[in-house]
Amino acid sequence: MPEITSQVKTTFAEIMKISADTVKLDVSLADEYGLESVKALKLISDIEVEYDIDIDEDEARELRTLGDVIALIESKLDS
Repeated sequence: MPEITSQVKTTFAEIMKISADTVKLDVSLADEYGLESVKALKLISDIEVEYDIDIDEDEARELRTLGDVIALIESKLDS
């Protein structure tokens, strides 16, 4: 779903204060972008509101890349 990918990249870029054009889906959020816990919580919270879904702690801990985030959103929207 291209619109989900675009929105997640934009949301992440705004939180990290970087250009959405530079955001890659398949790299480690922590290692590549320095995503730390406060910003990770903000990302999860924004996604939950944007897509009206709930992401529990266990699911959040498994998210390593934006590709993982997008896959989780899509699976929750499909169920």
